[in-house]
Amino acid sequence: MRQSVFAVGLLMVVSLGCEEPVDVTFNQRLFTPETMEPQGGGCSVFEFRGGTRAGGTLGGAGSNHDLLVSMRQTEETLIIEVVREPLVISSKTYGESFFQAGTVDEYVASVPSGSALLLRHWGAIGGVDNCTPLEQDSPSK
Repeated sequence: MRQSVFAVGLLMVVSLGCEEPVDVTFNQRLFTPETMEPQGGGCSVFEFRGGTRAGGTLGGAGSNHDLLVSMRQTEETLIIEVVREPLVISSKTYGESFFQAGTVDEYVASVPSGSALLLRHWGAIGGVDNCTPLEQDSPSK
């Protein structure tokens, strides 16, 4: 009896550690803050918890003069950085809760030289069907 209780407990612990992968869709638009002139944007699909798959469409270079926007994925987050080599000017981390909420995150990254970018991000749970067309500068409601 003691062995079967141990086996069931071990199975429960192993099961809890194996979460199902989830696709998240990340939409990004970049603007010059003063004029709202588009500076790039795109849509990417990432798999959290278990995958190395990433895909989607990406439009624009993601840069404004001497600022560069990059993204990288961890197991359960997406990290967006605004860089002016060699310094990271701004860093945002988005987890699954951001994609579930369906909210828009908007902020300005700037440096003393005057270069600045307004970044607008939103996302959703699911695949490429959640990409907002590039001609739209925010999610459609």
